[in-house]
Amino acid sequence: MRDAKYFADLADRFIAQVQESRIGPSSDVALVYHWEDDCGNAYPPQRESIVPKIRIRASGDQDAVREVALEWMTQTVIDNINALVRHETGELRPGRPGFPPARIARIDLEIIDPDSN
Repeated sequence: MRDAKYFADLADRFIAQVQESRIGPSSDVALVYHWEDDCGNAYPPQRESIVPKIRIRASGDQDAVREVALEWMTQTVIDNINALVRHETGELRPGRPGFPPARIARIDLEIIDPDSN
């Protein structure tokens, strides 16, 4: 079972990855959750996009406007990592109707940038 320190360290690694990648307007950044029950049986991964869609309309230097939008986008992704990963405890969560209790066993970060191909 993972503990709070594991998830805090994971958040730091994810943030470093985001800062090293140049997220562009068509990038998708997602967290992939790997869940397990109390006996360690795995559930199918759950993918959650954490990148905002930002539209800015402004006159003037469009390169500067685009740069500001990308900075906001990157900061929002970092804020989402802090909110969703850093404070995870790895504890068993109550199940929903039809689902037994489960915990997050692992979280992966996906950064997909179709413009880099």
